[in-house]
Amino acid sequence: MKYLLSALAAGVLAASTVPVSAADEVKVGAVLSIEGIFSAIGVPEREGVQLAVDHLNQAGGVGGKHINLTIYDDGGDQAKSVQLSNRLIFQDKVVAAFGPTVTPTGEMIAPVFEQNKVVEIGYVAQDYLWKDTQFIFMSIPTDAVLVEAMLGYAKKIGAKKIAIAYADVPYGVSGAKLMRQGAKNAGLDLVGDVKWGEGDIDFTPAANQLRSAKAEAILTWGSCAVADAQVLKALRDTGDATPLIGNICMPLPTTAQVVGKGAEGAVSFSLLDYSKPSAPAAAFLAAYSEKYKHPPSPFAAAAYDGVQLWARAVARAGGKTDPESVAAAMIGLTYDGVIGNFKITKDNHTGLDAAAYKAIVLKNGNWTTM
Repeated sequence: MKYLLSALAAGVLAASTVPVSAADEVKVGAVLSIEGIFSAIGVPEREGVQLAVDHLNQAGGVGGKHINLTIYDDGGDQAKSVQLSNRLIFQDKVVAAFGPTVTPTGEMIAPVFEQNKVVEIGYVAQDYLWKDTQFIFMSIPTDAVLVEAMLGYAKKIGAKKIAIAYADVPYGVSGAKLMRQGAKNAGLDLVGDVKWGEGDIDFTPAANQLRSAKAEAILTWGSCAVADAQVLKALRDTGDATPLIGNICMPLPTTAQVVGKGAEGAVSFSLLDYSKPSAPAAAFLAAYSEKYKHPPSPFAAAAYDGVQLWARAVARAGGKTDPESVAAAMIGLTYDGVIGNFKITKDNHTGLDAAAYKAIVLKNGNWTTM
């Protein structure tokens, strides 16, 4: 599915018949997982990207040029993500791309943009996707930063014996590796190590393994698929009440919907502080809610920041939008964003640290900043 979402075409130019010539526009694109099992992430990302482009175009665009945005939906399919990335590069002639949504597609398309020298600002937390690259950046902290926050909370509540549970997909396997190493470094005893499949039907075996571990805290690393919630429900159905500490997928609506009261008290980490937002976050929360009539997820905020990072790099490059100039301007860029304070360096293409994550707890069906 192709979404042609030029902000002025839908907004400002709706009140004007003056066309935007090719010379007066800059083309950018996005490849996101809008439909399918990752729609809970991809849809907010699409909305965040669009809102950012709206704001930039309403302020005059970038380098005096209107931003022409094309968004494609890969449905979470790796082969399709490559096909659509090539379409953005060779057919649509974009100078920058945003996305993808998940690790498997990220692994496929980052080399495509890097080899073709097109700036990509994605929403995938694996640092190996951007290390030793020139054109690949991310607007979300690395997984290592999130693991640090999760283990820090486990120690805060006095847990000395922990179990880990993860989705058996590349993103989950990567997170599990970091949790194992992090637990070892933190001096915590790893008493359980359990995985589940996104396509599993019966989650009882995984739940029983976790319960028998007798951990003092369970750290979960979901893939943002509904299976994440289903394994937690199976765990609670066994009568287990071990404190749950989850990655950024846990706050998705499916957790409270599927697990019900059993999810109460679960702790996760958010890139958005809804209770005490910073000035940029407060402005984003208000604008997003007004446009879409529902509150944003952290994924929407990260997507919004990704576009803003690119726009600021263009400004730092003196209005030049070519990928070489923008990629060079990204290094050393600082930006007080919605999800945190970015400081991009040649060794850190995300520019974010553990301060970007805010601990949140599920109370009465709602996630609240702790």
